[in-house]
Amino acid sequence: MDSEAFWFTAWDWDTQVIWATVRGFFDAYNLGRYEKCLNFVSGTGVGEDTDRAMDLLKRARSSDEHINVEAITDLMIAGSRASGTVNQIIRSNVTRQNMGFVKEKGSWKVSWPILWNDTGFVARD
Repeated sequence: MDSEAFWFTAWDWDTQVIWATVRGFFDAYNLGRYEKCLNFVSGTGVGEDTDRAMDLLKRARSSDEHINVEAITDLMIAGSRASGTVNQIIRSNVTRQNMGFVKEKGSWKVSWPILWNDTGFVARD
């Protein structure tokens, strides 16, 4: 058996962790667990104003239906920052939103603030 088949490059590992971060965020969002959403979001952007951040998520959720994340494409990782296109299905429509990510204390987080528009979420840092 080839033991190298089980090794990931740093890029592969970061890609998997970013994917898990996006899925974790939207899974919590879809369940209305906004405090858990913030576990996946950059603490430097939210700071101590978690109530305001959760209020923004609640307002976004009131206008959206379930968001199904299909893929992340065009992922570019440069040190502790990354960006990519998150493909989502909202109301049976495929949308593509650019999202930013930042590595904090060894973990990838969604850049904040997260803004939304008629087709879904946009993350800006």
